[in-house]
Amino acid sequence: MAANKSKKDELLYQSTQMARDLLDYVNFDTAIKTGDVGFLQDFLPRLLFRFVGGKNKNYAVEILELLQGLHREWAADLK
Repeated sequence: MAANKSKKDELLYQSTQMARDLLDYVNFDTAIKTGDVGFLQDFLPRLLFRFVGGKNKNYAVEILELLQGLHREWAADLK
C-alpha cells in the first residue's frame, strides 16, 4: 500500500510541474503575440532561473545580458 501512495504523490508532483510549465508557455506565447512588452520584461527573471536550473548556460548568459542592458546600460529611448 505504501508503494502505491508514493507513486500517486510522484504523479501529482509531475503533473503539477507540467501544468506550471504549460501555463508559463501559454502566457509567454500570448504576450509575444499581443506585444505585451511589460509582461515579457517581468518574465525574464523567471526564464533566467529556469535556464540556470536546467543547466542551459548559454541561454542564462543571454538573459543576464538582456537584464543588464535593460536595467543598467541602455538609454531610456533604446529600451
